[in-house]
Amino acid sequence: MAPTKAATRRQQKRAMALSTGASSTCVKNKAAIPTAGALATQTRRFLSLPPELRNAIYEYALLGPSSIEVNPDFKIPGPLVACQQVRNEALGIYYKLNTFSIVVEDCDATLLNLWTQHCCKIGQLEYDLAILVDGDANWDNLVKWVKAIWAGDGSRRLLEVEGMSELEQSICAAHDIGYELTHSKWQGCEDALWDLLIRIGGKDDSWLHTASGFFDYMDGDADYKPSH
Repeated sequence: MAPTKAATRRQQKRAMALSTGASSTCVKNKAAIPTAGALATQTRRFLSLPPELRNAIYEYALLGPSSIEVNPDFKIPGPLVACQQVRNEALGIYYKLNTFSIVVEDCDATLLNLWTQHCCKIGQLEYDLAILVDGDANWDNLVKWVKAIWAGDGSRRLLEVEGMSELEQSICAAHDIGYELTHSKWQGCEDALWDLLIRIGGKDDSWLHTASGFFDYMDGDADYKPSH
């Protein structure tokens, strides 16, 4: 009995799929996810390599060609969660040999403080971090940043270098106060910051406009208390 036209078309499609490697079976095999047993075997084989070879592989897999920007969605790379031994061996390579950068917008150091707390939590205290200042002057945000420095919460401070903008210079001056008065009471730090606010506010009044209660104080309507 001769095959029907439909059967002939099916045979032709199957022959074409097999010749091009596009059969559904082939696609499924290519996309197959390794089993837990297979992953465990691969991990054991990797850990059997000499330590210097493993380190070379870690560096190849984890070191970026440029600065790694830390953002709110920052996550530890996948290889560092493969197993505890890999994590222990590779964590220091990732944090010590890469360069990281954080953008501080409008003097809000929330993300920076979270990053330093994260590094402390996992025991990584040595890392190369560039703090990039952007946006506008904001006194209330700056005081919170200074207080974190004063309290020793691990927040990083700006160090003055040549070519800084006036905004960066003002931030550095405030940071110096918090750092130098670490062992003093916060009230003394607030008083020193008040003097700084008057000085830098004369050059850029946006500092004054972002200081909660400042103008009420100047009008004699309230006591001025920097934002905590």
